[in-house]
Amino acid sequence: MSRGLKAERRGRRVPPTPQGIVQVARHRGTNGVVEALISRHNQRWAGVSKISRGLTEPVVSTLHVLFPLDVVLAKSGIEFDAIPSSPFGEWPDHLLWALDSACQTERMILGGNLIGAAAVARTQLERWSANRTASNGLLQADGQSAADFYNEMWSDERPVIDAGTVWSELSEGLHGRGSMVAAARWEACHLPATHGLGDLARTIDLVNTAQQLALRQVLLCVVDLAEGMGFGSARSKILRAMPMALPSEVLIREASRAVWPITWEFTRQFGVAAVSSNDKYLKDVGRLAAQETPRKRGYSARSLDAFQSRRRRATATATLAFKQEALDLGDEFNPASIAERENAYILANETAALLALWRDDEIGDALATASSAMRAALWLWLEDDSRSLVLARTVLEQAARLRVWRTKPKTAEKLEGRAQTTPRDWLEAAGWRRLSLVNRSLAEFSHAKPCVQWWGALEALAKTQAESEGRSEFPLQTVRGNTLNSVVFALGLEVMEWCRLDYPELASALDFVAPEEGLPQQLEMESWMQRSWKHRQTGFDVESGPQWVAPGS
Repeated sequence: MSRGLKAERRGRRVPPTPQGIVQVARHRGTNGVVEALISRHNQRWAGVSKISRGLTEPVVSTLHVLFPLDVVLAKSGIEFDAIPSSPFGEWPDHLLWALDSACQTERMILGGNLIGAAAVARTQLERWSANRTASNGLLQADGQSAADFYNEMWSDERPVIDAGTVWSELSEGLHGRGSMVAAARWEACHLPATHGLGDLARTIDLVNTAQQLALRQVLLCVVDLAEGMGFGSARSKILRAMPMALPSEVLIREASRAVWPITWEFTRQFGVAAVSSNDKYLKDVGRLAAQETPRKRGYSARSLDAFQSRRRRATATATLAFKQEALDLGDEFNPASIAERENAYILANETAALLALWRDDEIGDALATASSAMRAALWLWLEDDSRSLVLARTVLEQAARLRVWRTKPKTAEKLEGRAQTTPRDWLEAAGWRRLSLVNRSLAEFSHAKPCVQWWGALEALAKTQAESEGRSEFPLQTVRGNTLNSVVFALGLEVMEWCRLDYPELASALDFVAPEEGLPQQLEMESWMQRSWKHRQTGFDVESGPQWVAPGS
C-alpha cells in the first residue's frame, strides 16, 4: 500500500471534533493534523459525487437553451476552441462569455459551492440587466431601490423568485450574511460527510433564477444576431418562445471530474485526452450551423453535452497553457510549487471549515463563508477567470470581520447589527484601512454594471504586488494570483489566531503556517498594506487594454 493511501486511512480515522483533532495533534503533531485536513478535502470530493444525481434537474434544466444558441454563434463565426471567453472583444464573443458563464455557475452548483455560484450568477444578472434596461429604455426612478428596479425590469418573465429578492440575497451571501450563510456552512462544514443535499433547494433556486434571467436576455440578444444574419422568422419565433427552464430527461451520475479544479496534476492525468479528443458536441453544432444533419441526441443530452464540452475546453486550454509555461521557463518551471500552493489553500480552508463547524455564531459564519469563497476563488483563478477576484473580496472581508471580532468584540457587535455594513467598515475597524485600493479594486470586479472598469482595476491591483512576486515584466499576468495569495494569507493569519485562542494544541501543530506567533507573516502583511497605501490615489480610468462591451450592444 502506498504512503499516500496509508496517510489517507489515518486521516479518515480522525473525528472532525475538537477532541479528535486535539488528540491527533498531541499524539502525531503536524503530520497527524495535516493528514486529517487533507482527508477532509478528499472526503469533500466523495460528497460531490454523492450529490450529483440530486442536482441534475436544476443544472440541466437551466442550461437547456445552450445548444440552439451555440448553433447561432457558430454560424456567426465564433471559434469555440479559442482561449477562454471574456467580457471584452466583439459582440458575439461577449455572448459566448455569457453562455460559458452559465456553465461556470452550474459547475459551482454541482460542486455544492453556492457562494462561488452566487459570485458568477450575480455578475451575469447585473450585466444582462444592464443590457435589458438599455434595450427597453428603462430608467431607475429617483428613490427607487435597486431591488425594486430589478423586480420591475424582470416582472414580465415571472421568475420563480422575484429578481429583486434574488439580487439582494445573492449580494448579502457574498458578504457572509443572510439566507446563503446556511449554504456556505453546509458546503464548508458538512459536505465531506454528506449523504444528501440538505435544505439547499431555495438557495439553488436563488442562484438559478439569476442565471436563468441572464440567459433569457442573452437569448433575446442571440435572436437579434440571428435575424441580422438572415435567419427566418419561424426560427426566431421558436427561440423567443423557449422557457427559462425545461425538465431534464438525463441523469448526472458522477460530477466530480467536471467540477474538479484544473490543476497541474489534473491536466497531467486528463489534459492529453482533452486536447486530442474529438468534441462530438461541437461537431453537431457545426453541422446544424451549416444546415447539415447532426447525430441523433435527446434535447436534454445535448444540454449536458454543452456543459461537458466547455469543461473539456477549459481542461484543454489549461493543459496547453502549462505546456507553454514549461517551454518559456525551461529549467525554472516547477510543478511542485504549484502543488504546494494548492495544498496551502487546502490546509487554510479546511482549518477554517473545522473551526466553523465548532461554532454556531457570527464568527463561525465568517469562517464558513471564507472557506467556501476561497475554494471557489482558486477554481476560477486556475482558469484565468477574473471573477476569482469577486470571491477574493469576500475572503478579505471575512478575514477583517474575524479580526474585529477577535480584537474589538464590542465594535464587531455594532457592525453586525447594522443593515448595510460594508467591507470598508470591517477593514477600517480591523486596522486595515491602508488596503483601501485593494478593496476598491476588488469591489470593481464584484459588479458588472454600466461603465465598469475591470481593466483599470486590474492595473491598479498590479501596483500592490511586491517586486519579488511573479515575473515583474508580466505584472498583469500575475496580479490575480498574487492578489488572491495575499488575501488568503490575511485570512490564514486570522484563522491561526483563532486557533491559538481556542485550540492552542492545534495551533502548535500548524505552527509551520505562522511560526513565532505570526511575526514574519505580520511583517509581510504590513508590507502589502504599505504598497496599497502608497498607490491609494490610483484611479481606474485607463486608455490601454481591452474595453468592456457597451451594455446596450
